[in-house]
Amino acid sequence: MTAAFSQMKLSAEMTRLISRAGSPRAKKTGHPSGGGLQKRPAALANPAGRMFTGPQMRRHHRLHGAGQDPHVLRAIARAWNWRRKIERGEASTIADIAGAEKVADRFVSRMMRLAYLAPDVLEKLLIQRIPPALSLNDLVVVAELPWAEQVEAVFGAASGSSP
Repeated sequence: MTAAFSQMKLSAEMTRLISRAGSPRAKKTGHPSGGGLQKRPAALANPAGRMFTGPQMRRHHRLHGAGQDPHVLRAIARAWNWRRKIERGEASTIADIAGAEKVADRFVSRMMRLAYLAPDVLEKLLIQRIPPALSLNDLVVVAELPWAEQVEAVFGAASGSSP
């Protein structure tokens, strides 16, 4: 795969993820007082039919290798979206983004580091859908490493040389 084609695929995948990251998972309620939209958590059914949510789902993904953790994908998409807002001038500071998203500026600052992961790491996470060997918090810390060291740190020594 050429570098230009790989970059186009990565850009298309980021755009798709960013557009999905902003949309809340919502359902109509049948409540007579007007109902409206109600957020519902992401859920994953296990083979026994039980539904997993939140920490249970993340644990299930890590233990059973059930593909990419949706929380990681969403965090990367949000980070790229925030980065693009700053680059386009839609937001001038991290505090502007934090105010618009109704989160702490420290959270935005920490999560924005994901937008600066190495291209090889992003390609494996987003296009090849290889799950990281780290938690989301550890992935944020790895983003501060030089790009040459990130692939091994995120996927382990065995994945460092895979295509």
